[in-house]
Formats: sequence, structure tokens, C-alpha cells
Amino acid sequence: MEILIIQTAFIGDIALSVFFANELKENFPKCKINFVSTEVGCEILRCFKFVDNPIIFSKRNKDKGLKGINKLANHLNNTKYDYIFALHRSFRTAILVNKINTGKKIGFDKNSLSFLLDKRIKYDKTIHELERNRKCLAVFTTINENFDYLKYVNKNLSDFNFVTNVIDTNFQKPILVAPCSVWETKKWDKDYFVELSLMLKQNGEDVYLIGGKEDIETCNYIAKRTEVHNLSGQTSIPQILELVRNSKLVITNDSAPTHFASLFNIPTLTIYGATSPNFGFTPLAERSLFVEDTGLFCHPCSIHGEKKCPRKTFKCMKNITPQIVYEKYLSL
Repeated sequence: MEILIIQTAFIGDIALSVFFANELKENFPKCKINFVSTEVGCEILRCFKFVDNPIIFSKRNKDKGLKGINKLANHLNNTKYDYIFALHRSFRTAILVNKINTGKKIGFDKNSLSFLLDKRIKYDKTIHELERNRKCLAVFTTINENFDYLKYVNKNLSDFNFVTNVIDTNFQKPILVAPCSVWETKKWDKDYFVELSLMLKQNGEDVYLIGGKEDIETCNYIAKRTEVHNLSGQTSIPQILELVRNSKLVITNDSAPTHFASLFNIPTLTIYGATSPNFGFTPLAERSLFVEDTGLFCHPCSIHGEKKCPRKTFKCMKNITPQIVYEKYLSL
């Protein structure tokens, strides 16, 4: 059985869709999982053995526009698919799916051009993204409903060696702190991260900052004031996944590291500002907590966050003090 999954949204959305691919493979071990995603998304997918064929869709670069969609569709039409799951609800995905000549096409009723789908699944805002995706499995008559964390992870020797060279996993597992986000109103104050990191160090924790190249300035600011380890801009996505797998706790804004930790059931502490856990993107680890200020009438203001606080106060983050987050850490 040939299955095609399409998810080209944000990194966190792609990470959560890995659960969906894993569940398909566990229920149908002989099926082939083809997965269309972004360049970064395919870096994630290559870490998992159950994704047989990651396919890059460079939607903002070489595959940009209708020409790029047609090029990818022509490539995909070389394979005869049994099922196509459109997990991304975008117009671009809708056009791509419509140009694929085979397979039963499944997506959400909120998808763009959803009337073109063979099966429309109700998009339920009240449940977790993981469960929303799982609703698509209703196209199968029998399915194992038991949720499980991921078991089969590719162990790339260079990524494994990178982690063992950076941290002493035989001594003490570190706490990873991810202080950044694509969205400004998802970012907890960097001086708050300084205070929290100092508290963690004083409690004997080994703290590592993680982030991409775009996060180096913020992470350098925190590291200079705390002397914690700073790995921002020095790691690939597979290396970050390997670091997460070898950590004791991930502390992060409402961003991709929350979902990386969920993949491996690593304890997680997520800080919510403009967004809310109610949107369906809470940490999934068995030992996880989140922090938000529910007392504000303007919270939440956006599902993704904004560039600036609409009220110019940013109280949803400012009201969450380092002491509040530290106490959550202690309870974990």
C-alpha cells in the first residue's frame, strides 16, 4: 500500500505529524510512507525509519508558485497512491492534491478547496493537533487506537557523536532551554530567561541554550549573563532531536521544541504568551506542565502570535515571572 502524507506548515506542525506517520506504519507495517514536507521538515522525517520516502517541497524557493506545484505533482504522479492525507489546510496544498491523479484524498473540512477531497474530516479546534490528525484514520475500518510515543529512531553516528561530545550523558542529563520563536509575542522576556537560568544553575542543573542561527543574538545575551552552555546556531535539526532525547527537561516558549520533546516523551515546561494551550498544541510528554496568564481579558490574542502586542503592554508574558516558572520546574 502506497500512502502519501502532505504537511508543509511550521516545524512544530510537521513534528506532530510524525506521530501520524508512525501510527500508519504500526497498523500497516507493509505500507510505504511517502511524505511531502519542507526542507527543514524533511530533516526531521529522515530521523525516523518508518518514513520511507521524505520528499522536499521547496515552496518558498525553487518550487515557488504554480510552476513548482506542477513540477512536484508530475514527480508524484510517477507513483500510484492508495491514500493521500492532506494534513496542511493551505491553498497551495489543495492545488497540489488536486493535481495528483491517484489515491483516495483525505483532509479536513476546513482545508482550502475541501470540496475536492474524497473524505472530509471535521476539524475540531477543541482537541490536540495529534488527535485532530488521528481523526483522518477513520478512512480505515480497523485501526489500533492506542497512542504511543515513538520507538524507532534512526541513529546517525555523526549526530550521536555530536551529542556525546557536547554533553556528558553518563554524568547528568542537561536541561535544554529554547528562548526563541518565529513570532515575537511568543517570546518570554530574555531577562526572565537570564534569571531562570541562574536559578537552575544554583540548583545544580546543567543548562544548555538551543536555537537556530536566527536565535544567536538572544542566546548570546543570556549566555553572557549566566555562563550557561550556548549551542544556538551550532546544531542541525537531527542534532537538536538527539539533544532532546538525551535531556532531562525542555523549557521553551510555545514553539517547535515543545513538540520535539513530545516525540520522545521528555518532560516539558512550555510558556504561553499570546497563544493558548487550548488551541491544541500543548506538550504531550507524560510529565509536562505549561504556564499562561489566564486572567487577562485579551488572552489569547492569536493562534500563532503577532509581531507586536496589539495592546502594547505584553502583560501575557510580563506577568509570568521567573519565580513562577521556577516553581513549575520544581514541581516537575
